[in-house]
Amino acid sequence: MAVGRCAPVLGMLLLLVGAWAVAPAAAAEAAAAEAAPAEGDAEVASLRDFLTGADRTFATRRDAADALLAKGTPAARAVLLEVLSSPVPSDATRAVLEALALGESAHEDLIDPLFKLLQGDDAAIRSAAARAFSAYQGHEKVLTGLKEIASGAGTGGTAAGTEARLAAVEALARILDKRAIDTLVGLTADPQAPIAEAAAAALATMTGLTDMPAGSDAWAKWWEVRRHEPESRLLARLVKRFREALAQRETQLEEVRLRLIEQLTDLYEAADTKEKGRLALEHLADPVPAVRALAARQAAKVAPAVLIGSNGTGRKAYQDLISALLARVGDTAPSVRAAVAEALAAWQEETAGPILLARLEKEPDTEARAALAAALGGLRVVKAVPNLVAMLDAANQVEVLRAAGALGEIGERTVGHPEDVEPALEPLGRLARTAAAPAVREAACLALAKIAPPSAETILAAALDDPQPSVRYSAAQGIGNLGAARPETVAALVARLQDKDKGVRQAAAAALARVDGPDAAARMADRLKADGETEPAVRNALWDAIRALADRATTPDLAARLGDVFFARGGPENAEAMQRAAELYQLALAKIPAAQRSSQEAITLYEKLVDAYVAAGTPDRAVPTLRQLIVLAPAENTARLRELNRQLGLILLAKDPSNDAVAPLVAAMKDADPAAAGAILDAVRDRAQALLTAEKSVSALDLLTALKRALPDWGGTDRAQALEALRQTAADAALKAVMPKLAGTDEQAAAAAATLKKIGSPAVVPLLDALENAARNNQAAVETRALAALEAVTGRTDHGYDPTAPLADRLDAIKAWRGSP
Repeated sequence: MAVGRCAPVLGMLLLLVGAWAVAPAAAAEAAAAEAAPAEGDAEVASLRDFLTGADRTFATRRDAADALLAKGTPAARAVLLEVLSSPVPSDATRAVLEALALGESAHEDLIDPLFKLLQGDDAAIRSAAARAFSAYQGHEKVLTGLKEIASGAGTGGTAAGTEARLAAVEALARILDKRAIDTLVGLTADPQAPIAEAAAAALATMTGLTDMPAGSDAWAKWWEVRRHEPESRLLARLVKRFREALAQRETQLEEVRLRLIEQLTDLYEAADTKEKGRLALEHLADPVPAVRALAARQAAKVAPAVLIGSNGTGRKAYQDLISALLARVGDTAPSVRAAVAEALAAWQEETAGPILLARLEKEPDTEARAALAAALGGLRVVKAVPNLVAMLDAANQVEVLRAAGALGEIGERTVGHPEDVEPALEPLGRLARTAAAPAVREAACLALAKIAPPSAETILAAALDDPQPSVRYSAAQGIGNLGAARPETVAALVARLQDKDKGVRQAAAAALARVDGPDAAARMADRLKADGETEPAVRNALWDAIRALADRATTPDLAARLGDVFFARGGPENAEAMQRAAELYQLALAKIPAAQRSSQEAITLYEKLVDAYVAAGTPDRAVPTLRQLIVLAPAENTARLRELNRQLGLILLAKDPSNDAVAPLVAAMKDADPAAAGAILDAVRDRAQALLTAEKSVSALDLLTALKRALPDWGGTDRAQALEALRQTAADAALKAVMPKLAGTDEQAAAAAATLKKIGSPAVVPLLDALENAARNNQAAVETRALAALEAVTGRTDHGYDPTAPLADRLDAIKAWRGSP
């Protein structure tokens, strides 16, 4: 969404939330200030500067006013009196008035300045002063003074006096006292309508009687009934009404907060990385906790793009943001503290470690404690281990989960400090065995899986029988991380290859790939039978594990043995098994030293590899292996060489072009019995016929021409006449197909010329016809190409044809050429 369109809505929302949301924050911060020890006038001077200094945010001024009220010392009151008595009200004045309105009590020295502000010219200050009197519940002087002003004593009926009376009515509405109610009931009969209406509205708000009829009589009758009620009963009713109003207000506030966060989230999503960082920095100072929490979460999202995209160097541009996050570790709102911890971990801010640890030691909120634990784990703060171990016994499950995860991060075997988390091993093992919550058992197993201490094998092996699939999954993963396992643990993993949960089966296969064990690969191969594992992801995991074990073996034996297993299952209906057999044979060959590749062991593997490729329906992949076998075969073993060449030739014969098949097929015919030689020629004939049927006459001609070149007499068999006839048919078809191409592109014409040369003398007459037609129709390019093709086919350059000569001379030359031998 566009930022410009959001601005007015955001402005309204921020105004509403800013006005409504200060109470919880102020109350929390005042409580914090009350708990802090007094530090003398120096602290008061500092607070005065925060309250009255230039360029202070209103939130800062309000916080300073809260702290001064909480201190309650003469020096603190002097500062408050100074601000309230200022001739010109300021933001500092508003801050003090707001702090008073939210407080439970205040010193009476501040009453007189409040009355002056209540009767001042500034409407906003009058209203704020009215709210501030709520700090003086039941105070005689306040009640008397407000009654006098509200009743109009000494105001002279002026407009200014009316405004002051209205402010006094507003103040009385905030004081839960029968005398205040009595005064308001009397004011409902005031001759000034605004005063009477304001008094009635104040009573309706206090009592919740919003449907009371207009006029003073209704309120007078209501009060006559309740005037003599015990004050405690009346006030209890009013307190209940205030609580209901407060609950309604909180609901409304939450709705506004949600709208605000939604709008701000849209702003973040529309921004680039740099703008996200700027917005987060700005919003971390916002008075609304939800906005600060959102800013911290967005700051966490910015981190990966900066740290990864710039190889870590780009973080310098975001140092102000990181500093702002560090300053918010002790934020008054738990949600903000939690989000800030997450963000600092995302930024991998090492200096945050001690700060986060110190905060954890005094953090009362469970959500924030959990986030701090996770952050300390993400930063791998070793000094946090004792605190995290203690958290494993926390009553709150989320704390336990985050503490276990953090210990796993700190002690991670590959990148962490496994020796430093040794104190956590026993409690983690206990949780993995006995925790009632499956999530806790899973978290404990995951932590042990990362730390991977040898002592954890027994615990993790036992967890393979846990009723919760996620726990079994974590246990299998952890055993894999150990790198080695006892036979009974391997057997337990093998049993999990048939677990009812596919994720556990997958994890068990991956673990077996890392710990190995007797017959583990064979057992996994059994699960890959057609009637075994059905889930594709698990089948892939099993195959990856088998391949990993075969690859890790130091000899070719395991790969060769497993290759035989899959080969035995292969066939037309199971090409996958043949493909896997071929891959395993390849692995086995790779483990034979180059100097021993001519050994019988290697030759046998080569032969199996060829058979597997062919059976898998991928004979092309067998070509290099067959060539290697031909090289390795002893020259005296003529029968073996003939068979190898026959296999290679028939595979190449199926390719297009098929010319490469001729050499090995001719070699296979050498000294072969007539039946075998005839079968090879039949295969060539059938392939040429298939090419002709597919209208690939040039390819058919090339194949038969290559064979005739290698066997001028077609092998001296009774198939010679049929093969020659087929070659002529192919030549005629090719001639018909290529002649039009002389008029095509240069590439087409060149290919046509090459084919015509292969056709030989049968191409001469069609070429002379083409030459004559081109000459008559003034087609210079075709004329040139036809002449060049004729010269290539006949080998003549003495034809006397000159493309630049007059047409009659050229036609005479063509005629003479036709009549020559």
